[in-house]
Amino acid sequence: MSPCNRAWTAGVMVAAIFASANFGCGGGSSSHLPPQPIGVSLSATTATVLAGTMTQFTATVSNDPSGKGVNWAVSCSAASCGSVQPTSTPSGIPTTYTAPAAAPAADLQVTLKSTSVADTTKTATATITVPAITVSVSPNPASVQINHVTQFTASVNNDPSNGGVTWALSQNGAACSPGCGTVSPSPTATGSPTTYTAPATQPANSSVTLTATSVTDGTKAGSATITIIGIIVSVAPPSASVPSGGTQPFTATVSNDPSNGGVNWSLLVGTRSCRILFPRFCGPVTYAPCSTCGGVAPGSTASGTPTTYTAPAHFTPPRGCFFGVCRVFVGIVIQATSVTNSVAFGRASIVILPISVAVSPTSASVAVNAMQQFTPTVTNDGTNSGVNWTLALNGVSCSPACGTLNFMSTANGAPVTYTAPATVPAFPFITITATSIEDPTKSATAAITITTASGAACGAGSGSESLLKGQYAFMLQGSDAQGVAVASGSFTADGTGKVTTGEEDTNSSSTELVDAAIDPTASFYAVGPDRRGCLFLAILGGGSTYLRFALGSLNSSSIGTKGHIIEFDDVGGSGRRVAGTLKLQNPTSFSSGQFKGNYAVGLVGGDGVANSPRLAVAGTFTSDGVSAITAGNFDIDDAGVLSSNATPASGASFTCCSANGRGTLQISVGSLTSTIALYMISSGDVFLVNSGFGQYAGEAIGIPSSTTFSAASLNGASVLRQTGQSSTGPVVDVGSVSANGTGGFTVADNQNNAGAFTTSNTAFTATVAPNGRVPLTGGATPPVLYLYGQNQGFLVGTDANASFGTLEPQAAGPFSNASFSGAYMLGTESPSANTVTLESGVETPNGSGSATGMSDQSSSAGLLQNQSLNFAYSLSSNGTGNVGSGTTAILVSGNKLVFINNTTSTPTITVVEK
Repeated sequence: MSPCNRAWTAGVMVAAIFASANFGCGGGSSSHLPPQPIGVSLSATTATVLAGTMTQFTATVSNDPSGKGVNWAVSCSAASCGSVQPTSTPSGIPTTYTAPAAAPAADLQVTLKSTSVADTTKTATATITVPAITVSVSPNPASVQINHVTQFTASVNNDPSNGGVTWALSQNGAACSPGCGTVSPSPTATGSPTTYTAPATQPANSSVTLTATSVTDGTKAGSATITIIGIIVSVAPPSASVPSGGTQPFTATVSNDPSNGGVNWSLLVGTRSCRILFPRFCGPVTYAPCSTCGGVAPGSTASGTPTTYTAPAHFTPPRGCFFGVCRVFVGIVIQATSVTNSVAFGRASIVILPISVAVSPTSASVAVNAMQQFTPTVTNDGTNSGVNWTLALNGVSCSPACGTLNFMSTANGAPVTYTAPATVPAFPFITITATSIEDPTKSATAAITITTASGAACGAGSGSESLLKGQYAFMLQGSDAQGVAVASGSFTADGTGKVTTGEEDTNSSSTELVDAAIDPTASFYAVGPDRRGCLFLAILGGGSTYLRFALGSLNSSSIGTKGHIIEFDDVGGSGRRVAGTLKLQNPTSFSSGQFKGNYAVGLVGGDGVANSPRLAVAGTFTSDGVSAITAGNFDIDDAGVLSSNATPASGASFTCCSANGRGTLQISVGSLTSTIALYMISSGDVFLVNSGFGQYAGEAIGIPSSTTFSAASLNGASVLRQTGQSSTGPVVDVGSVSANGTGGFTVADNQNNAGAFTTSNTAFTATVAPNGRVPLTGGATPPVLYLYGQNQGFLVGTDANASFGTLEPQAAGPFSNASFSGAYMLGTESPSANTVTLESGVETPNGSGSATGMSDQSSSAGLLQNQSLNFAYSLSSNGTGNVGSGTTAILVSGNKLVFINNTTSTPTITVVEK
């Protein structure tokens, strides 16, 4: 071991000996420990002490060798906190806390503090609650029938004097006894009941407050809400759905009515007012007496005795709006009101089920003289009154001409038998209507199509449908009740009576259809043995047109290539009446390249403004065969407002063509901006109808290529015909024209101006431009011609009548009655007013001055079909003459004649041709 280690070991041993001397066994005593601190504790730290009562608390002081005990003190937020005696006690000896004599207004928190006498920094506290008086009433709430009693008990807590309560009745804070009942006895001790007696009759306010107020502390009270159950009225059933005109019993049960007064019955309608403008909201439902809601009988019944409600035949809920607030219908109630107390009532809701009518079948085709049953089904007719039956043609009663019914009225579910007439009517589509007898505002219809025995809905007959086969374009001009009406379109006839496809454009003041598809499933046609026929074109999406036509000569395939056609569905004489032509189309022309070269165009109709002033247009334009109209000149007569030799604005264009030959032509010239639907007949013949503003239609005729017109283009005889509209009515002219090839142009005119017939001879000078425009000079208002061939073209007036017509070459004479013979078709051309009669038909002159035929006519008086024609005619060597008394006729050729009536105030031009 080193010297350093030996020294460290010796030091440790000395320290150990010293420690043993001071702390070894038996070496110490307690007088050397530090003193323990004084502590104070209480026997309870919380207590509830009622006012005027006492409780003891004991303080224990630990580690107090002096035994000096504690001092006591109380503190609180109130003036009186109670007291503690004695205020000083030795450890373990109790003191007594005495609460204040009067109960506090609210629970009082008192602090009891004990402080060590020996060490005042040592304390202990207890929290004492001196509770306020509380009052509660039971039962709460309570319902008490009138003139009945119920006991109520008040429990008063924390009342040292047991003072009990006083009782009072109130409504809305005001005393109400005895009207709202009485209470007795008052006062009562806590826990002792009082008796509430409800009034003998129900007050207007059935809610009553019963208040128990502490006698000891009048600020303390408890209450119960009493609902006075007066007379109770209940209605059974609580709701009912009643058929129109039907009945429903209701029974009112009245409870708590000491006089057994029963009820009075009434009907009320519930509505609420709703604001429809922002912010939107609806007010509460209000009920008002309802005189249209039906009837109740008897109007008064005893409790348990039913009354009978009878629903009206037709109920219209009250509605209406005023300054952005609308009255909204909520429902109908039947109310039973207590006779004894009118504030007591019961209600039941009523739903009136409206009558509805159905007819089966909904459509039927019925052959002449055949019968068809129709059965009505009427729902929600509480009277089971059945239906009345009527037959109508476009809304006009038509029986017996359109058929008969074996009964005019039948019961619900009982059929009526319809018998078709012996012949197909002019308009073969009639309506059978079943109208509820109980509610005449409810009805249902079925459509009847009257057909021939072979099934054709055509009074002109059938069996020759093969004469109409292929694609046909048509153009129609005329009017409806609002003004000018025009149409053009195309349909495909299959040779058996079916229309397989097509499209149509119509334009009038009231209706416009642009490129409307024809519905092949609903469209059809028929052709009779005399080449007169019927055509029904239905539009996809709704709408249809029924037409009559007459076909002219046939091609090598025995197919009609042209016909005259009129709309034939204006049964009442106030609908649309239009007339025109149909032509067999050449589908190889349905391309832009076929619409190429120079065309002369003629359009007539209305300009689209109010009352549809007459508009006439003639002109010429050049198509590039791709899409552009490259040149043109037009003359426009808009009811006397003229645009002369106007050129189209740049950008004129066209499109061509659909599978039906339809295209469009966009052109702006003068006062007109037009989008025109075109239907190709061939590359040299096109039907036109305007879409949009203005109702006018017409035709464009191709000018042979390399044609340059000159004075020689008007040379020889020709026939002029034109229509117009004067201030007194329609104007028509037919005239013989003689041109000398050097500008001389003489017209021997025959005119009927609304019944005033005149003849005249007028010499004009014709100045022929290379494009075919021919302004005439001479006379009062010379027209302008646009030629498309030798001695043929369109003419437009320069007068207020907006005259429009055509010029065509007359065959070489001489003529005689023999020049007019064979089978012809006839039709009205370019009617200028809605007062004129439209006609299409056939006639056969015998070549010796007499003719027979058959026609169909549409006028303001309605429709006439199968009208026999039997007249004498006379023709001179120059082709002029008559086709009966009071007519002027001009023979164009052996294939064509035109005539007017000299005396009628509603004249038209009729074209007769093969």
